[in-house]
Amino acid sequence: MELKSIRINQNYSTVNIYNEFNKKIIKEIEKAIKIDSSKMNDTLPKYREIKKYNKVKCGIKEMLEKHENAEEGIIQVIEKYLTKSREILCPLCEGSGTHNSWECPVCRGIGTVDYEVIDNIDLAPYMQEECLLCKGRGTHNNRECPICRGARTVDCEELQFINVAEFKRE
Repeated sequence: MELKSIRINQNYSTVNIYNEFNKKIIKEIEKAIKIDSSKMNDTLPKYREIKKYNKVKCGIKEMLEKHENAEEGIIQVIEKYLTKSREILCPLCEGSGTHNSWECPVCRGIGTVDYEVIDNIDLAPYMQEECLLCKGRGTHNNRECPICRGARTVDCEELQFINVAEFKRE
């Protein structure tokens, strides 16, 4: 299926995921082509097996060799992989496998979720607010903020459990 038809026929969240993928991950994939397979686990979003990396890598490498501007082709290679595997990039971590420097709680660090469950994923608990202690700076008393761990934001649902008074004494 072509990317244009995906954009037309899929729901907004899926289209948004592919747009974000295009913006944030293309450069990493282009870098990864130059890296041998044993190092790809650290470079590309986490997928289920290294064999899948190799398959994606070969498709991307072929596209880059044939076309000067290959972003659409790269997206199509990844889209084809995701379609065959019945997976979609995680809507929370956007394929990185991490959320606020922790393993993504939605995909459990894999970077993808089964496309059948995408509509059942509630991202509300993971909406971000500015950290109450560091006020979005990422540091407190010239050290990494102990509440947000330098991320500058915290999950909205965690705000009620944060006691900044403990840290103000430091």
